[in-house]
Amino acid sequence: MRKDLNVRLSLGPYSNCDFKVCGKRIDVKTISNDSGPSPDYNVNVPSCQVSLEQDLFAFVFHDRSKGTYTIAGAIDRPTLLRNARFMRKGLTERNGEFSYKCDTYVMKVKELLPIEAFVLPKISE
Repeated sequence: MRKDLNVRLSLGPYSNCDFKVCGKRIDVKTISNDSGPSPDYNVNVPSCQVSLEQDLFAFVFHDRSKGTYTIAGAIDRPTLLRNARFMRKGLTERNGEFSYKCDTYVMKVKELLPIEAFVLPKISE
């Protein structure tokens, strides 16, 4: 992600976010699978990782079969808290095959916005 946005890591290793770009504190969540992102895939943020120290959450898919990384999109903290489904610890999905290990905010990839919508300077006419 840093390479795609042409930014340097600007925060220390003990920060609650990964990057600071255009004044926005970004926490990157990585999902590993064998296919990359799809509009109907879920992305999630554990509730214990949502704090005032993040402005944005960016979601990156690691396609293990191809060895590639794809930025699926991003969401700002207020929108995540307002629009995401809040899934309680222990709730199951996929006919009981998946169980949430902690309280979690969940959205679909198709609900995310391009990260550039948040971090590129706005040009006024």
